[in-house]
Amino acid sequence: MPETRSANYKPNEEEDKNRQPEKLKEEVKLMFGKSMEVLAKLEFIDILMKLGLSILFEKEIMEVLDSIAASIKINDYTFRRRPLRYRIMLQASQAAWL
Repeated sequence: MPETRSANYKPNEEEDKNRQPEKLKEEVKLMFGKSMEVLAKLEFIDILMKLGLSILFEKEIMEVLDSIAASIKINDYTFRRRPLRYRIMLQASQAAWL
């Protein structure tokens, strides 16, 4: 007789492990939607790039960079923001060419 699942069914560890990466991806995508200052967004993207995860979030990164580029004011960036913004935009544009 086949075993039926009850309403109290709890996924086993293997199923949880298979779902965890998807859950984490969704959490990161939600973080892109949060209201953050430009520097915080750039630092967040920088961390994803350093971890090698930017390829999973190319669309979200490009949307953020496009919105930043559209709102750039020449005197708006501090000394720390400018090099970080330049490096991230350069890396993102190189990734888009691949």
